[in-house]
Amino acid sequence: MAGKGEARGWYGHDSKEIAEQLEWVMLQLARLLRGKRKLVKSDIQRPDPHRRIVIGIGNILNSDDGVGVYALRTLQEMLPPDVETLEGSVYCADLLPYIENKSKVIFLDGVDAGDEPGAIYRFDGKEVEKAYSIPVSLHEFGVSELIAVAELLGQCPEEIVLFCVQVRKIETGMELSKEVKEAIPKLCELVLSELGIEKL
Repeated sequence: MAGKGEARGWYGHDSKEIAEQLEWVMLQLARLLRGKRKLVKSDIQRPDPHRRIVIGIGNILNSDDGVGVYALRTLQEMLPPDVETLEGSVYCADLLPYIENKSKVIFLDGVDAGDEPGAIYRFDGKEVEKAYSIPVSLHEFGVSELIAVAELLGQCPEEIVLFCVQVRKIETGMELSKEVKEAIPKLCELVLSELGIEKL
């Protein structure tokens, strides 16, 4: 695990590589903005209240970092057809087309906030940005950056909720730690409640 003063990220990317990735994202954003015509009133579509999506973020090859994906897989058996699901990568810029103008987006992620492993946090709206304003995210381009880009493009979902699970370990391997694995049923209950769905 990288220390605060080290120049390498969670996945071994050095600061130069990270800077190059962010520069590429900003270039793509600039191209999109240049080609985006000015919206008129008739262009704006109100989000369909049934257009909801749950996105699990993480890398299942890095133990507890995959908790968001594992939780999503458990949830898929409980959700009705009108709620979309998506397994996201650690590079959240790829998720932009999937959150465009959704009425509600729920993200599931792992974080390291120094709390007890398996602890669950909930953030919504501007709290999502606040949650990632401290160095707890396990990803270089995460949910906060994704939301910022969506806002710039006028594609931000109407409602955003983030559920995070405190990780115990981040190392090569597909096994979740005991504490994080035991947190998944509770996390699923919270997501179902957030969507107004009764557990079967």
